[in-house]
Amino acid sequence: ALLTEAKKCGSLTVLDVDVSPSVCFNEALLGNEEELLRCVELADVLKPTRHAAQDLLALLLKSRTGVSPPSKELASLSSLELAKRLQEVTGATLVALTAGSDGCAVVGAGGKSVAVPACSIPQAVDATGAGDAFLGGTIAAIVKNSGQLPKTESELVDLALLANAAGAACCEVLGGLPTPSSSARVEELVQTSRASLPLHLRGGASQSFAVGGEGFAASMQKDVATLQALVASYSGKEQQAAVEAFVQRLRQSPPGRVFATGIGKSGVVARRLAASLTSTGTPCQFVHASEWAHGDLGATVDGDVGSVVVALSHSGSTAEVLRACQLLRERGSDIVAITGKAGSPLEALATACLSYQLPSEAEEPLGGAPTCSIVAMEALTNAVLHELITHSHFTQAQFKVNHPGGALGEVL
Repeated sequence: ALLTEAKKCGSLTVLDVDVSPSVCFNEALLGNEEELLRCVELADVLKPTRHAAQDLLALLLKSRTGVSPPSKELASLSSLELAKRLQEVTGATLVALTAGSDGCAVVGAGGKSVAVPACSIPQAVDATGAGDAFLGGTIAAIVKNSGQLPKTESELVDLALLANAAGAACCEVLGGLPTPSSSARVEELVQTSRASLPLHLRGGASQSFAVGGEGFAASMQKDVATLQALVASYSGKEQQAAVEAFVQRLRQSPPGRVFATGIGKSGVVARRLAASLTSTGTPCQFVHASEWAHGDLGATVDGDVGSVVVALSHSGSTAEVLRACQLLRERGSDIVAITGKAGSPLEALATACLSYQLPSEAEEPLGGAPTCSIVAMEALTNAVLHELITHSHFTQAQFKVNHPGGALGEVL
């Protein structure tokens, strides 16, 4: 009756099938088959345990066909396959199946699905209430998603991680009762569990339970978020054209006429870029941004329009870099830039520019200590390097000539 009234009000309905139907009807005296099937029919969200899901699916198939499927057949299904079959038969919008130490399987709208391993905890003290905690985590994830059921793989992962973490945190205390530190512990488990997922599943939303804190694992999560945002930002035609213009300008420069410059941590990235370009077929010289005005302008030929200088600056407004680029342009050199601010003064001085923007969840520590910005900058320089190698048809044999030393030289 409660589910019926909730449906009439347009409320989201959730059904926790924690024990097998046969136990419900017999030992627990919790109703009959007809009542259970009606409850399942009314549920938007089903949260069964694995053993309950097998029995429920068998019951549903028998009620429709008159024939019970072989128990071995259902037992042989993976948790994800079982959850998918249950969603197909029940029509539930979301099925979140728990499998104990094997984690959970979640199937959402449109057949999107994920299987997420259980959280790793030092010791399981008491499993009392773990299933209820998992259900609470499931509902909490829906609330955090503005009350909407997950529609994307990323949202399904967020839900599964939070539900798993809630269940795991429950197992770490006696009696299944929350403690003052429970909320923080759940967030910690979410973060560590996300870090262990395959890369394509680590995205997630930018809520506090997805990425937060300033610790070791949180830092790596921010780096992952930075790279994912960078990849997404270069998927459009305009960005691809910018890459092509950047690479093409480097390819057009005569040998020995490519330079890299920057200051601070951007200068460190520029120095590494120069070394990598030089070893892979594009000779490049690093010049510290502050040294151009102290004699190193002589490295370029006045009026030589062939020279290209790759200028790196996260802010795009570093005084020494801007001054150097202005002087270099006056001597006829072209500037191509990599910066963390689109529309910056540095971009205005450049003939081609690659920019990046850090996602909100990749806030750098101490008000801006270079961390995620360096990850983004290094990723862009690596991508440019790959493009140049591909277009120039630089071979491994040529690379070996340039790099005969060290362990790499022996392998080559």
